[in-house]
Amino acid sequence: MALEALEAEVKSIVRRAVQVLRDYAATQGWGQDDYRIYVYPNLDWNRLQLILVARALPRKDYLANYNAVCDFIEERLKDDPWLKHAIGVVLRTFDQVEQGGLYAIPRSYLDADDL
Repeated sequence: MALEALEAEVKSIVRRAVQVLRDYAATQGWGQDDYRIYVYPNLDWNRLQLILVARALPRKDYLANYNAVCDFIEERLKDDPWLKHAIGVVLRTFDQVEQGGLYAIPRSYLDADDL
């Protein structure tokens, strides 16, 4: 799906969700080169799939990292239950993405920096 095809309202929702992950990155002390965000607005299912790729995740355990990100999203979007529940997030490291395979970023995802 090309960015141009997204309607203005969807773009606004996507930008808000991406900003929440950028805010999370800031709380971790990550600079712009320390992370990337990819997004896939699945309009058929009213879902917003996000992939947060970081140079290194703060905890060794994936589930602990995942729970920390989800808790942050829930707190930041507590006044927007629809968006809070529409977001699905996956965590990766740069090294994992480089490996490809299951860790590769699907072509259908948009780089959040292009929004």
